[in-house]
Amino acid sequence: MQRQEVKLIGSVLQELLQEERFSQKLNETRLIASWGKVVGETVGAYTEKIYVKNKILYVKITLPAVKSDLMMQMEEIKQKLHQEVGCEVIDEIHIY
Repeated sequence: MQRQEVKLIGSVLQELLQEERFSQKLNETRLIASWGKVVGETVGAYTEKIYVKNKILYVKITLPAVKSDLMMQMEEIKQKLHQEVGCEVIDEIHIY
């Protein structure tokens, strides 16, 4: 019986994620989970729906005043979300 190369489980999982293209979906999930931390509890309370499709983050906000505030800060929010995840996940944010 031949002895096989020993690998750390973390590196094996990383290879699997890259091969199976799970990393994009995982990063999208992490980005969505970071939303409340990045925008704060108040905005998070008015966030009704949030999802990523085709590298666009869609966020449904229930209070018009909060929606208009967010629209002025979208680029800054996008950068903070990317910092939180550790990579660029989305190209733009659509608030509706």
